Amino acid sequence: NYNKFHIPDVLGFIDGTEVSIVTPAKCFNPQLFWTRKHHYAINCQTICDSDLRILNITAYHPGCCTDKFIFKNSAARRRMQTAFAEQPCWLLAPRGSLGSSPLVRV
Repeated sequence: NYNKFHIPDVLGFIDGTEVSIVTPAKCFNPQLFWTRKHHYAINCQTICDSDLRILNITAYHPGCCTDKFIFKNSAARRRMQTAFAEQPCWLLAPRGSLGSSPLVRV
């Protein structure tokens, strides 16, 4: 929100987190859920606005998926690209989670 933080064209904030799970059954290919932090997890990604209202949650990717992969393949990204096709828009992200910049172009 430009009026609140004076950062133009920023829609909100995005971040991912790993939610630990028990070892998945073999039919789910447990290796996919093994993370770089050496535990089984589901990788969840949340997008919120400047008032901390949750706009989107993606909570079904196995732990081996990166935040960048999840966002790149998300329905939320496609919807934002369509809705804001005529103007640039950005999400703020922790440095390194979706690239080298804290700004992620939608």
